[in-house]
Amino acid sequence: MIRNKIKQVCWAIVHFIYSIIKPITPLRILGLFVAKHRLLAYRKYARIKRIYGADCVICTCALLGTGDYYLNGMYLKAWLGKNKITNYVFNVPTPQHLRIINMFDYMSSHTHKVGDNGFLNGFKFFLGNYPIDYHYFFVGTGASYRGFLEMYPYTSFLFGYKGFTMLDCYLRLGFELPADTVRVPAKFSDDTVALDKLIASANAIRGKTILLSPYAVSYDAFSPQFWNIIVWVLKRRGYHLLTNVGKNEQPLKGTKALLVPYEFSVPFLNFAGGFIGIRTGLCDIISTSVCKKVVIHPYYAINWPNGTSLGFTGLKNMGLCDDAVELVLTENNANEREILRAILKEFP
Repeated sequence: MIRNKIKQVCWAIVHFIYSIIKPITPLRILGLFVAKHRLLAYRKYARIKRIYGADCVICTCALLGTGDYYLNGMYLKAWLGKNKITNYVFNVPTPQHLRIINMFDYMSSHTHKVGDNGFLNGFKFFLGNYPIDYHYFFVGTGASYRGFLEMYPYTSFLFGYKGFTMLDCYLRLGFELPADTVRVPAKFSDDTVALDKLIASANAIRGKTILLSPYAVSYDAFSPQFWNIIVWVLKRRGYHLLTNVGKNEQPLKGTKALLVPYEFSVPFLNFAGGFIGIRTGLCDIISTSVCKKVVIHPYYAINWPNGTSLGFTGLKNMGLCDDAVELVLTENNANEREILRAILKEFP
């Protein structure tokens, strides 16, 4: 009752301010920006402080980046130790991101689901240089308030230059840690009963199952024919094929749909034997699997310059593994046939 009353009062104040400045268009825009967005952001910030304590340090990273949360999990502990922080909370926007964070023991009991960090990020940037214990790790917040990647295109020439990777952005610019910082390994589930159920539900065959991952948020989609050829050839070679699907995604024709929980991804693939997918955050998470991993780097990208995917996000370049087969599509997918032949060569 009290919380609802407070909400009603806050909204009454917002609408009162809005009603005063409504006749004047410039002030009306400013009122919407400050009153509706920054006031709401402060409410989220204050609520977290009330729950976890006034000395709590609030951390988060890219809004919806799967791999970003995995990379943060590996290095946040070192940053906390460097800054002598013991009371902290790491914000996650969705249950899926919470599953990633829960694979790191030191973070699993220090998480808070906020639904959308956008308000809080805006609040941080709104305050500018004013010191605030809210840290937004997004590919190098030490380089600018909005992060190194968000300075694009001015920094685009550095992506992949002389081995400069996205992991370097986080490690050296975001966390401001040395290159030899010890990583915290993710802890995947050791629940063999649940793993056996997952294997059974997928009808997976040990060593002869391939998980296909054709969907990505950061890249334009492939033509259906590209994947149809892969499915047709590999099925004729005796492989059991699965499509890793998320919400509103459909399995490739001739394959079985399967959503592999992050905490079971590595043990499942160790059993299955193969993975073929577009370079996404899932590739970061499954990088330690002993299965045959084929990662396709498209030419076109949304979050970084076209043609820089391998240099900037390559698993080998980032030091996440040394056994992945990483293939690069050229502009307009001109080498698509060569890529197909290279993929099929890995699974005779």
